[in-house]
Amino acid sequence: MTNTQTLSRRNVLIGASIAAVAAGAPALATAHIDPNLHTLLVLERELIEANEHYDATVRNLELAREEADLATGPEPMHPKTWERHHKPKMPEDLKKMEGAAIASIPVGEVRHYLADGAYKMPEPVHAWNERVKAEKERIHTEWDDYSARRDEQRRIAGYDEDLFGAAYQDCVDIAHCMFEIPANSLEGMAVKVRAAELLGWFNGVEPDEEFYDSIVDDIKRLAAAETGGLQA
Repeated sequence: MTNTQTLSRRNVLIGASIAAVAAGAPALATAHIDPNLHTLLVLERELIEANEHYDATVRNLELAREEADLATGPEPMHPKTWERHHKPKMPEDLKKMEGAAIASIPVGEVRHYLADGAYKMPEPVHAWNERVKAEKERIHTEWDDYSARRDEQRRIAGYDEDLFGAAYQDCVDIAHCMFEIPANSLEGMAVKVRAAELLGWFNGVEPDEEFYDSIVDDIKRLAAAETGGLQA
């Protein structure tokens, strides 16, 4: 079983467990005082503010990138695009000429001839390869020149990809602080779930292990509290 499958299965089990606790003990959330609920709610407010800052950072950086790319000018063909879709194909007559020349090399010595340059392509084949090589170099040069101009324009505009990660990491750090705090009520657990949702962890991205571990511990804690209350 892959890690993704394990996490997905755990996600389902945790969701089912939360639903079961909620259905079996509807008054549990208010019957027990949660001393950590206020702290979790404060951290949630901080996370919301950090997420708003992240969204603003994304918008500003994307705008800066768009303005910089516009100032750079038209984007030339990417070398990979040229290789995959526009690289000229050798005509059939040249292919046959090249094949015949290679076939004339003694068996077992093809690699030697090609490696040390002793093997000479027929002139038409050589001329064709030189034209393709020159076009390839032109494509790469145009792209490298464009990339250098674009990077400079982005620098001037204040675009920095590291700012994306830094703003998102601030959100993750706050969420991890929340996960380290025990929740003693369903409201507390709900705060953690909302934090994971805000970070997009249920939208095609698996939550961190810390989230799962925290929720599992909370479920166990609530179950123990319910059992103790019933026994009393």
